[in-house]
Amino acid sequence: MSSTKPEEPSPNYEDYPIGKVSFSSGSEFVTIGYNTFETNEFIQAIGKYRFSREPYQHHRYDAVPLGLCAFGLTQFVTQMYNAQADGIKKPNALTAAATMYGGGVQFLTGLYMFLHKDPLYATVLTSYGAYWMALAANYIDGFGIRSSYPSEEMFNEAKGLWLLAWAIFTFMIVLATIKSSWPVLSSFITLLISFVLEASGELTNKRGVIRAAGVVGIVCAFLLWYIALGRIMTRNNSYILGKLKPAFL
Repeated sequence: MSSTKPEEPSPNYEDYPIGKVSFSSGSEFVTIGYNTFETNEFIQAIGKYRFSREPYQHHRYDAVPLGLCAFGLTQFVTQMYNAQADGIKKPNALTAAATMYGGGVQFLTGLYMFLHKDPLYATVLTSYGAYWMALAANYIDGFGIRSSYPSEEMFNEAKGLWLLAWAIFTFMIVLATIKSSWPVLSSFITLLISFVLEASGELTNKRGVIRAAGVVGIVCAFLLWYIALGRIMTRNNSYILGKLKPAFL
């Protein structure tokens, strides 16, 4: 005579609702609904899942690479014109980059950095974003800036004084980045040299000096792109990590 064990009825989980998960004082026990477990045993039971009482950490999105990419691209286009690469002598093509990408996108990125309390990049990106938009306005006929001067020489001299003011501002930024990485410091030093050369060329009406400013400015553009790439490449998206070493320890 074989005896069969009666099947136990399957539990109705609706009769055991989980109200909340709570911790005892000292975190020795964790309570799930009406069941209490030792915290260590509960952690071992869930195995591969990470158990933490820490609140969810909201990630801060780094908008600096976007602003630096816009800065670098517009710098590259502008300085290629200054260097008269391929014989280009009209700056009309750079107005699109200076208004939309280098101007608009870079300026908005700087405003975003204000929200995240980053005074250096907030100041840099908004200021130079406004610089690109102002530079583009000089060559847009609707603003009438260039045509308001009686001669091209007078316009160039006024532009030279304007560039000199930006050179002074860039010198201030150089002082503010001495403790940053070598690429960051080098990018603003080359930008400073480019401004000084271009301002000198416009004031003295020497095209060769402006072309030299263009060559230095192209180096600055590649440094800006390098910094942006160094901040973009992380363990989450690249096998090659960007390393920006401090300039002075």
